[in-house]
Amino acid sequence: MRLAFFSRSAGSALLGVFLLTSAPAQGQTGRLAAQAAPADVPFSAIVETIEFNDVSQETQKLVLDRIGVRPGDTLTVEARRRIARELRTVQKGMTFTYKSGAQLGTATLIISAEC
Repeated sequence: MRLAFFSRSAGSALLGVFLLTSAPAQGQTGRLAAQAAPADVPFSAIVETIEFNDVSQETQKLVLDRIGVRPGDTLTVEARRRIARELRTVQKGMTFTYKSGAQLGTATLIISAEC
């Protein structure tokens, strides 16, 4: 598995994209999960809230115990790498992205069961 960050200018906005790839099994193609960060989210935003999509409460607790990120923490590059790494160990196909929080400089972390 590999996490990579790419950015490019889209008009007047900067678009950041995270790619989470896995090595394909023999005879299969690799799976790619692209996560785009909105242009108005700072590169190292403060986590305002954490949301889950299609994730059981039991798995949510396990994820929160493992990712090491809580509301109020800075969503650094290392934190994003750790989140990706830990999600792979919790459940195959889990992805994450984030969007602008209600306050300037904050983000809502969104963890989903699948792409």
